[in-house]
Formats: sequence, structure tokens, C-alpha cells
Amino acid sequence: NLTFANMNYDMIVAGRWHSGGLRDDGTIACWGRNDEGQCNVPSLPAGVFFTGISAGGWHTAGTRTDGSAVAWGRNTDGQCNIPTPPEGIGYTLVAAGGYHTLALRNDGIIVAVGQNYQGQCNVPTLPPNLHYIDIAAGLQHSLAIRSDGSLVAWGLNTDGQTNVPTLPAGVMYEHVAAGLFHSLALRTDGLIDAWGSNSDGQTNVPPLPPFVHYAAVAGGAAHTIALMTDGSVNAWGRNVEGQTNVPGAGSVDALQATLIAAGGNHTVAQQVQEGA
Repeated sequence: NLTFANMNYDMIVAGRWHSGGLRDDGTIACWGRNDEGQCNVPSLPAGVFFTGISAGGWHTAGTRTDGSAVAWGRNTDGQCNIPTPPEGIGYTLVAAGGYHTLALRNDGIIVAVGQNYQGQCNVPTLPPNLHYIDIAAGLQHSLAIRSDGSLVAWGLNTDGQTNVPTLPAGVMYEHVAAGLFHSLALRTDGLIDAWGSNSDGQTNVPPLPPFVHYAAVAGGAAHTIALMTDGSVNAWGRNVEGQTNVPGAGSVDALQATLIAAGGNHTVAQQVQEGA
């Protein structure tokens, strides 16, 4: 239950061993392992607030109301060195991977910084008249949705994590997520596509109950979390630390959530408040 001094979270994220959240007052809170400074949120300039957050392996990134993006934590590969955008351009989304970071600008261009051993920072050229609208970063691979609802992936492909499935006619992708070696995408028909490593069943998407669709999805190291339109949560994949043991699953007291996040071997959810 993520509330703090009567504040709710607008976003929650989970990294390898840390977690974070964007609160509704525009501040960020981080907790968990801090051996690389990944929980040391930088101070905000006067009159500036955070608008987004992403957690990677050992670093964290955020977007701010002035259009800038900042990152903190491990910077051995330059993954925290997000460049200042051109005049009149701002960042709208960030995605922190294992050792690299993606930042989406409001002109639909992706900036990628950090380790590039597997080509995870080699952003594909856009076809004419298209722009990027969503991004995700895995350990050493990257994914992005384009404005026509198509999805592209690049970088490490040892487990097929960049082999994007073919969509049925009339269906598009609307959100993308990544685990260490697997990829996930929410479709406009309310289904989830999952591909890549299935070492622990993390790409075995459970069938939906009647009259319910998936509303959000998140990828951990080797597990997957999904939020359904009725507020219930599904979890599957590796469970060595109980990361897929959804509280109250199968009972009348089952968790009802508004936000979800999947980390290395842990899961975070914002619980629906009684009376909300």
C-alpha cells in the first residue's frame, strides 16, 4: 500500500534491488538497495517538479516539468549522462535498462545513452511521418512503439527478446515493457504479447476471465505482472522470492491495485484504498 503523508503515487517503478515512485506532489521517493546511489534522488530546482520515473539495474531516471531528464546511480557506462535536449524540445519519458537509458523527446525522437555492446543504443531510423510514443529497456535490449501502433526492438537477442510478434489485422500496440531477457506489449484489444526467455514461464500469459482485459503490464528479471481492468493483479514466472504471490489471490480479499511494477525479484503495487 503505497501512500505517504496522505499523498498517492502517480507512477511506481522497480529496479534490480530498489524501488521508486512519483508522488502526486511532483516529488520522487526511492527505497531499497542504495550501493550505487540509485536511491539518492537529486534536488529539484525551484519551481520544477518530476513528471516521470524509471528504475534500471543500478540506476534511476526521471523527467521534469522543465523538459529535462536526469539520472542517478551507477554510471560506469554513461547511462546517467542524458544530454540536454535542443532548444524548445523536452523529454517526456525515460526507460532505464541494465546499463543503458532511453529518453523519449516530445518531438518523437529517442535518445539512448550508456552501454552499447549489444547495439541496445542503436535506435532504428523511423519511417517517414512516424514518431515514437513509448519506450522500454531490458538488460541489454530496447523496445519502442511507433505512432502507427507498430513495435520495434533492438539489442541483445539471445532469447528472441527482439523478435516482435506479428499483430492481427486491426490491432496495435499501446504500451511496452521489458524484463531482463523477455519483452511484453499491451495490445489495443486488451491482450498481452510476451516473447523472449521463458526460463521460468515469464512469457506464459494467463488467459483472462470473462469480460476482463489487461490494462497494464510490467516485466521483472524473470517474472511478469499484469493489472486487469477490474483492478485485480496477475503474476507469473519465477517465484523464488515470492514475487508472484499476489496478496489474497483467489479470495475475496485479493489485492485490488491501481499501479504495478516488477523488479529483479520483487513486485510493487499501489493498493486501492478503502472508500476510494
